[in-house]
Amino acid sequence: MPKWAQNIKGDRLYIIGIISVALLISLNQVITQMLISERESDALVINVAGKQRMLSQRIALLSYRATENKESIELLKNLNLEFYTTHLELMNGNEDRNIPEVNNKKIRASLSNLTPLVEQIYKLVNEAESIEELADNQELLLSLTTDFLPKMDYAVSSFQQAAEKENENLANIELWIALLTVIILLVEVLLVFNPIIKAIIDKSRKLEESIESKNRILATIVHDLRNPLNGIKGLNNILKDDLTEQLTDDQMEMFSLIDESTEKANHLIEELLEISELEGEDFELERKEVRLSEYLEKSIKPFQNKAKEKGVELSISTMGNGLAVNIDPKRFERVISNLLSNALKFTSDNGRVSVELKEKEKESVIEISDTGVGIPEKVQPYIFDKFSKARRLGLEGEQSTGLGMSIVQQIVHLHQGEIWVESEENKGTTFYISLPKAS
Repeated sequence: MPKWAQNIKGDRLYIIGIISVALLISLNQVITQMLISERESDALVINVAGKQRMLSQRIALLSYRATENKESIELLKNLNLEFYTTHLELMNGNEDRNIPEVNNKKIRASLSNLTPLVEQIYKLVNEAESIEELADNQELLLSLTTDFLPKMDYAVSSFQQAAEKENENLANIELWIALLTVIILLVEVLLVFNPIIKAIIDKSRKLEESIESKNRILATIVHDLRNPLNGIKGLNNILKDDLTEQLTDDQMEMFSLIDESTEKANHLIEELLEISELEGEDFELERKEVRLSEYLEKSIKPFQNKAKEKGVELSISTMGNGLAVNIDPKRFERVISNLLSNALKFTSDNGRVSVELKEKEKESVIEISDTGVGIPEKVQPYIFDKFSKARRLGLEGEQSTGLGMSIVQQIVHLHQGEIWVESEENKGTTFYISLPKAS
């Protein structure tokens, strides 16, 4: 692949493709518009030529009537003037009426041959001041109009043939441009896009391999850390028990801090291992059909004592026992547990936490709401990120690893569900989980 192409990113490649295709399509559109414009112009000129032919016949007819009816002379003269100006429009064009000037030499010669006839007809009618004068020139006028018709027919026929030839040429040009468009696109695909796409795919593959390798290393390290941490925790407890009577209050507090730190580290390790397991290629949910109402009622029981201790009202409202979903009960317990734990963590005394189950056409929706401190709007977009910047201490100083909500989202997505949040500071938070109904 050429060096210049190596620096082209996916978004630029997309832009290059769009611009090149747009230019080629625009060129085709220009030719198409030219064809349409030519056809409109041709139709207009042929229409004017047909009108000119009709006017010559009407002049011949009215010249008879005008010899019998004086009032017809004025109508004849108006018709005669229109006949003359129409011929000038055919010869020279008329911008106001979008009539183009005839440039074809053959057609222009045909129209030029008609000019003497048109001028004679115009002069005979225009200079006739009375019925008698018109009657004297009637035979000549009839001869001139009779001579005019075949010549006008020849001019129209020539124009139609020339127009058809011009349109055929434009159509051929459009066809060649369309063919050129296809060729250019094929060249772009083969020489530009294909090598760049291959390079992007290769980089993506290497990146995926790198991430997979990093995850394996991380999982190994995390797994191996668990044993020494448990050893530290065990030794710490043994020492504390053996030396209890000899330790000062400050020393006892240090032993407690060691115990808390190892507990937090173990909790982080467990969450990292869980994420690694969920993201593994071989991971599969152990699904079974579950009645959501019964499942939710069972899931909130472990939190009732905690809610009572905090003075928080914990309630559940379901749509009966009819809603069933296919879930992995053990894995999905993590979702409910995490959301209820967070709700209690950020809800003060005398607050409320509620779990509601609602039914939609093809989905079951679980709503977990609280009247707690809410989530600041600026951090809401990051709530489901790993090591999220949205993590905060609970109202009683409870810490978070920043991984819980990411795990929750992964589990919901593995169930083909969706999770989202609505929150307002100092008013509370509601998490929504939608799951497809069991078929």
